[in-house]
Amino acid sequence: MLGRTIGNYEVVSPFGEGGMGELYLGRHTRLAREVIIKTIRTEDFSPRQVEHLRERLEREAFVQSQLDHPNIVRVYDFIASGDTTCIVMEYVPGRDLRKMITRETGPIPDSRALKLFKQVLAAIDYAHNFIYADKTGARHQGIIHRDLKPANILVTPDDVVKVTDFGIVKVRGVKGGTQMGFNPGTPEYMSPEQARGRELDHRSDIYALGVVLYEMLTGHVPFEGDGSGTSDYEIRRGHIEMAVPAMSEFYPGISPELEKIVLKALEKNPDDRFQTARQFLELLEEYEMTGAAKITGRMLGARQTVVAEGRGTARQSLADAPTVGIGNTVVTDPNRPSVSSPRSGNNAVSLPSNNSSNAGAYSRPNVVRQGGEQKSKVPQLIGIAFTAVIVVAISAWLLTRKPNPPVVTSMDGTPLEMKAIPGGEFMMGRDDDKASDFEKPAHKVTVAPFFIDTHEVTNEQYAEFVRRNNRSAPDHWVNGAPRSGEDRFPVVNVTWFDARDYCESRGKRLPTEEEWEFAARGKENYLYPYGNEWKPQFSSASPSPDQLGKLSVVGSYPAGASPFGVLDMAGNVAEWTASDYKPYPNSSAKPDDGNKIQRGGSFINLPSQQTATDRFFNFPVKKFDYVGFRCAKDKQ
Repeated sequence: MLGRTIGNYEVVSPFGEGGMGELYLGRHTRLAREVIIKTIRTEDFSPRQVEHLRERLEREAFVQSQLDHPNIVRVYDFIASGDTTCIVMEYVPGRDLRKMITRETGPIPDSRALKLFKQVLAAIDYAHNFIYADKTGARHQGIIHRDLKPANILVTPDDVVKVTDFGIVKVRGVKGGTQMGFNPGTPEYMSPEQARGRELDHRSDIYALGVVLYEMLTGHVPFEGDGSGTSDYEIRRGHIEMAVPAMSEFYPGISPELEKIVLKALEKNPDDRFQTARQFLELLEEYEMTGAAKITGRMLGARQTVVAEGRGTARQSLADAPTVGIGNTVVTDPNRPSVSSPRSGNNAVSLPSNNSSNAGAYSRPNVVRQGGEQKSKVPQLIGIAFTAVIVVAISAWLLTRKPNPPVVTSMDGTPLEMKAIPGGEFMMGRDDDKASDFEKPAHKVTVAPFFIDTHEVTNEQYAEFVRRNNRSAPDHWVNGAPRSGEDRFPVVNVTWFDARDYCESRGKRLPTEEEWEFAARGKENYLYPYGNEWKPQFSSASPSPDQLGKLSVVGSYPAGASPFGVLDMAGNVAEWTASDYKPYPNSSAKPDDGNKIQRGGSFINLPSQQTATDRFFNFPVKKFDYVGFRCAKDKQ
């Protein structure tokens, strides 16, 4: 493909892989426009299937090319010539939301997450209400995406969002929908009705959006594989039958009010969710302004959906039932007589749209009560009593909760169980013939004075952090506690974010890569913390590739201390640092964005991989049973 010209587009370079083919960066031969060329694999289909696939994709591209919204990737062209079938789309610099979460941020802070997610809602609201023409000229309203997930949401360096890959959208006017055994959607983001293989409407997208926001805020999806071969069937079953896990299980500190909004989108019954993306957006904006989420009963426009056995759904209309206002939410009450309920234009919310005439703005109805009806005071008294109970409970918690322990210092001002590092200039990295490209070239670095933990953080210390802060315990612990006899082992199976949060809870931070290496090598610039030759009695390592070492109690090798008296900087466990991985200046090593540096080698590494210069790196959301951490602190 490289170097070819397809239509008016030159194929410049590979860009990645899509679900149905390869992606290439292209350039228009006559205009100053970079594009993405998405090819479609046809080798797995018969000639007749290929012809049908092309016809369907062309019809869908025809519809998608009419979408014109700042948060949707534009489709420019569809090309089918010879053995080439491709769609030409807008090029968006940046990365997708999935890579952003797994490689850069982990759980995204609320304010940034909502800023990004509201753009997604604006795009989907536009698509759900969009009026488009099919190839016959007939006009229809509404496009359902059916595969909303972070991998299909692009984020630019300026945090502008673009929704892409409407390649399996459900459009009216195109008979047959998805065929040839192609099952639309991704199990982790499927609505219950999609997981059952039922007919879908736009509320299936609402559920998928709820999963996306859940993942943005926690770093996890509600139902996911556990690494032991969890099947797609089990994940789908979770969406259909199982309760959504509390978001605090994955990331404590989530606002209960914000969690209520997410869980509203994840209701099993479509009638109980937000009925439109606009409603979802409006409640998030209300939460941003007030810190509260007023959700009561079903949202305006909810229908009673009776899920029958077999295909499709049978819907019982409740259009004749009156609406009763509760707070700012409307629910349907079939037992009340019909009451007129005019809309208030003052509360309408307008979303940015180039097709705003297609659908009226969603607005909240004013509450209209029947004249002469006497209101009961029972609900009011119950509310007062409930509020009093909550106030008492919060007061008791504030009075009894334990603050994080203070940092105790020695007579010279050095915090206990830490070593003072004087700072200074040293040669970072190495240039000898045994050095890897990642360690080259050696270069001068200056670090300011700081403190660093004498040894890695232990299970015992981390268990206290888990209890005080309601954090999730490492996976290998038993019933949320370290295994018997392992209190003084270094804690492992923690993400970079876990390590960062622990250090911050102690008034500390993770050491930078430069600080870590200086604390290990000292001004002497040793290759190992204790000298220039590896010594088996000075650290825990794997003697050979066929014989693994073992995890040890921290401080088990006092003779292996660094020149500053820091222990366990070779072997035992590797350690997360605060630094992003980047090749050294003038290095031939390749960049790999989104990774955090790990230092020190571990008991699974050979002696040659336990030098103070060796560099390892991985995604910050990953956990390993041979990686722990220690903390550092600025020296005032």
